[in-house]
Amino acid sequence: MGKFIGSWLAATIAMLVFYLFLAAIIWSRGEGPKISTYIQGIWLHWVCLAIITAMAICGSVFFSAPSANITITLIVTSAILMVGRYLNLLAEQKPEPFQSIILRNLLRNTAP
Repeated sequence: MGKFIGSWLAATIAMLVFYLFLAAIIWSRGEGPKISTYIQGIWLHWVCLAIITAMAICGSVFFSAPSANITITLIVTSAILMVGRYLNLLAEQKPEPFQSIILRNLLRNTAP
């Protein structure tokens, strides 16, 4: 647990530095600050970092070579990012009780 929290916090600090740099660039161009957008982006990025960190820590336990861990984590992360936009099509192929539950949750999470 300590390895996970330490890795996650190190990635969080790097992420916050990048977001501060991004905010400085946007504000230097004269655009107004969109605090709610930054907070939402930071939150979603932070959760994504937790998932990727957990996969990397879990892979370090199961795989003997670091190269295998990096490759599998990269492939799974890319697949998650690519398949996410097609979840509604996958949900439509499920039988009825599951289809309604999945589509309701997708629509709730994508509503403006």
